[in-house]
Amino acid sequence: MRRIMRLLAIVVVAYLLIVILVLTPALNLVPSWYVKKYLDRDLDIDWVLFNPFALSLHVKNAELREHDGERFAGLAGAEVNLSVESLWQPGWVLDAFTVDQLYLHIRKLTEDSFNFSDLIPPEDDAPADTGGEIPGVTIHDFDFSSERLMYTDETRAKPYNTMLD
Repeated sequence: MRRIMRLLAIVVVAYLLIVILVLTPALNLVPSWYVKKYLDRDLDIDWVLFNPFALSLHVKNAELREHDGERFAGLAGAEVNLSVESLWQPGWVLDAFTVDQLYLHIRKLTEDSFNFSDLIPPEDDAPADTGGEIPGVTIHDFDFSSERLMYTDETRAKPYNTMLD
């Protein structure tokens, strides 16, 4: 029995060390690097924290900028908490999904392009349809709040703006 407890303790300590020394730094550094390299945009995040016991991911103060440096999207905080129910339920089961103070500014630049058009891969680069079903998602606690959602149509002679605060 003592050997099993010792083995269990070693597994838990190894799991915690991997989360603290590998996963947490990667979650804080890789997204900004990836967005800059592949999308040529700046992504600023205060911190990302993974809770290894609750299987939850917390993001604090994330902001994605336009190519010219203007604010495109941001949020004060977000949380995704994966439920243990996912082991026996079909699809993904989330105990909580929270988005706090979402800011989004959609701009229509031309008749067929928006300020986020570069984020969508071209149709010829899209993955082929594999015919698989879309997995189900169950969310027990969904909490969403927005700071401001804006839309600007720059194709008109006098640009049109609307917002929801």
